[in-house]
Amino acid sequence: MNPDELRLKYDKLSDSDLLRAYQSPADYTPDAFKILSEVVAERGGEAAIHDRIALSSALQSQLSQLRQRIQSQFRAGQFSPSEDIAEDLDQISAERFQIVLAEEKGAWEHEKKHQTVTNRSLILGILGALLGAAVGGPIFAAMQIGPGKFSGFFILGIGSICYGFVRGFSGKGIRNTATLMLTILSFALAMYFGAWIYLHFDLEQFRPKGNLH
Repeated sequence: MNPDELRLKYDKLSDSDLLRAYQSPADYTPDAFKILSEVVAERGGEAAIHDRIALSSALQSQLSQLRQRIQSQFRAGQFSPSEDIAEDLDQISAERFQIVLAEEKGAWEHEKKHQTVTNRSLILGILGALLGAAVGGPIFAAMQIGPGKFSGFFILGIGSICYGFVRGFSGKGIRNTATLMLTILSFALAMYFGAWIYLHFDLEQFRPKGNLH
C-alpha cells in the first residue's frame, strides 16, 4: 500500500484497534508505523485514546446495569421507573436514561405481546396446528416407503412445517407457551395421520424392491 492508502486504513480503525496496533510496533515497517503514529497523535495521543476506551468500557458496563435494573422494575410491575435507579451511575445522563428506558420498554412490550395468549390467537393457532398436521402427515407416510425412513432431516422438516403453520396463523413465536404446545400437538397429529395413511392405503406395496440375483 502507498502512504495515502495506509493512512486511510489506519483512520478507519476504532480506538481499541488503533491502540492495539500502536502497541505492537514490531508488526509494522518503519514507514507504516510512522503513519500509524501520526494517526494516534491526531486522536490525542496514546494516553487520550486509552482514557476514551476506559470511559467507553465504563459506560457500557453502566448501561448494562441500567438495563438490568429497568427489567427488574418491569418484572415487579413498575413500568415507569424513575431516574433514581441510576443515581449511582455517573456515566448515565438524563437523556441517555430516557433513551434506554424507551428501548427496554419497547422490547418488554414486544416480548409480552408474543407471550400473551388471546382467544383469537389460540383459535388460529389450533387451525394452524391442524393444517400443519394435514401437510406433515402425508410427508411422514411417504417417508415410510423411501430409503432411510425416519430420517432425522425429514422429521425435523415436519416439525418445522408444523411450527410454521402454528406461528403463521397465531402470530406468536416459539417462546409463547401455547405456540410450543400446539406445535408439539401438530407434530404428534402429523405422525399419527401419516401412520394412518401408510396403513390404510397399504403403501408398503410401493416400496422399491431390491435387485434380484
